[in-house]
Amino acid sequence: MYYEAWERTRELREKGHTDWRYPYRKKYFFTVTWKKAAIKHRGTYLKLSNRRGVKSLELELPEHLKDAVIHQVQLVWHRNGYWLHVTVERPALPEVQGDVYAAADPGEVHALALTDGEEALVISGRLLRSLARLRNKELRKFQRAISKTEKGSRRRKKLLAAKYKFLNWIERQMEHILHAISAIVVRWCEKRKVKKLFYGNPSGVREKDCGRKHNQRMSQWPFGWLRELIEYKLKLRGIELEKKEEHGTSGTCPKCASYTKQSGRVYKCGNKDCGFTGIHRDVVGASGILDVSLNGEFTRGRKLPEKVVYVRPVARKVKQRKKAA
Repeated sequence: MYYEAWERTRELREKGHTDWRYPYRKKYFFTVTWKKAAIKHRGTYLKLSNRRGVKSLELELPEHLKDAVIHQVQLVWHRNGYWLHVTVERPALPEVQGDVYAAADPGEVHALALTDGEEALVISGRLLRSLARLRNKELRKFQRAISKTEKGSRRRKKLLAAKYKFLNWIERQMEHILHAISAIVVRWCEKRKVKKLFYGNPSGVREKDCGRKHNQRMSQWPFGWLRELIEYKLKLRGIELEKKEEHGTSGTCPKCASYTKQSGRVYKCGNKDCGFTGIHRDVVGASGILDVSLNGEFTRGRKLPEKVVYVRPVARKVKQRKKAA
């Protein structure tokens, strides 16, 4: 398969398809795909037919896929285990009919601050941070132990298996939290009939060099992953997401429009003649993104949301099936 892929790539590149890349290593695991004709599905029972002489693969599906219409199934190797990808048919969601504009200010401590000018929602991102810290600490332990073993030894294989098992678990935890945050955002936009969401781009913050630990947090901040999830889910409901630069939005005073570098979570204006304070700086940032997006500049004395709600997403615990007596 490796040499076949190499030859096929060479032929395509000679024909002008320069985006095709040569394989850089041999693949030992390949994705197996079953199309509709090879799938038998009844309730939670799934049967996948193989070629003649090979026993069919029989699996039990989760309860929420009991009545689903399955179009394709793939068996994918991920890290150190097989994952089953099931493509199902779902009805189209009703599109939101509204004319409200809102803005979102992403952050590392608080995942998102949302506002439509009247109300604001602040979603905590501390659970994501704690999971990232746990991943770093455990990976350090694994790498230290692996470095002391010989290549090909039983001890090394056991440590690698344990490492990848942990990485799979922590990845699922983080993915679940990101889905929970994106679901909160979509419900909030649906309830307020939002037409377009202006989403801040924190590229300036991430590129700034503020020390080894801060740089590590910024490099592991999954803001792009979260934005893609939100954009995808909003698009299904007819809501547009537009990226906006957020330079100066969290530090510009909503009352006097002067800029002050912030250090705490509560906004404090550095202008002695103003002295505005008393609101979360991420809410000021979201309000600033909305203000600049609609008016083209920061306006003085802009109205801030009267109500601010704080939400902390929680990881749902998977219920274990009871063993039959």
